[in-house]
Amino acid sequence: MASSGVTRVGVVLLVFVLISVACGGGTNDGAASPSSSTGASDVDTTPAGNGGSGDDDGDVVGSSSEVGAPTLQAEPGMAWVEVDGERLEYGAAGSLFYECSIAEDRVIVNFQTADGHDLAVVGSQVNGQWNVSANFGAGSGAEFGYGGPITVPNGRLGMNDSALSYEGPVSRVLLSDRTKTDSSPVRIAVNCATAGEDPTVTVGGQSFSVPFAGAQSISCEASPGDIDVLINRLSTDGLQIQISVRTEGSGLVGAVSLFTPAGSYTGVVPPDGAGLEVDGDTVSFEGTFTTPDGGEVDGVASVSCP
Repeated sequence: MASSGVTRVGVVLLVFVLISVACGGGTNDGAASPSSSTGASDVDTTPAGNGGSGDDDGDVVGSSSEVGAPTLQAEPGMAWVEVDGERLEYGAAGSLFYECSIAEDRVIVNFQTADGHDLAVVGSQVNGQWNVSANFGAGSGAEFGYGGPITVPNGRLGMNDSALSYEGPVSRVLLSDRTKTDSSPVRIAVNCATAGEDPTVTVGGQSFSVPFAGAQSISCEASPGDIDVLINRLSTDGLQIQISVRTEGSGLVGAVSLFTPAGSYTGVVPPDGAGLEVDGDTVSFEGTFTTPDGGEVDGVASVSCP
């Protein structure tokens, strides 16, 4: 199976664009901005009204931008947004670009798709104060785009080393008339954790880790007779795992491939499926791989879909 063929900017440029959006800047390059299709960069980032959940649980984010523990939960490798009576869901699998990193002094979250069903959260902590912005939308055909600062009075921001939540107001723009903006209450939950270990292939005693975060495109669907896995990091660090298996007649046809800067390794799945195992969302294969120079080595591959 080939890569999606959609060209995406590198991580450094992506971070620059996200920070520009968070600071109120914009871009006219639709391919470079992870939230350009939502119209969120054109939103008035001065929310009107409270928009909070209406209770006193959790930490209230005031002018000091204090951050407490997350109050909402998402599944590993997933995020969701509830706004205007709609629930928008985002996943690492199916994204054309995925990044999810929460550190002591910064946060970068990016679920990017071909049709603009995107979520971007970016922020940093300076002198103990957090400044965080979010931009998101439902994709093609959406009526509204949303975005702006989420460290504002009457909002609740929570973070730990793998999760983020926000309950409060965001700015909303009518995409058919971007001069019309107002505010909507929103609930956001992000979980940067992976469902299992990072995807790994070990061939000839050498191990290659191919994380989901930072991948340009991700597919991850697994059932015993139909496996479609692609973790494309070719433009990031020259790595890619691809597992493509289908049922044909009475047997299986497929292969497990690892692409590296030094060349590719391929393990052909036998028709009887020997060495191939699907356990829930985890796919593993143990067998013989051809090397870039045409030799053969023993290898093991394992991918747990988010």
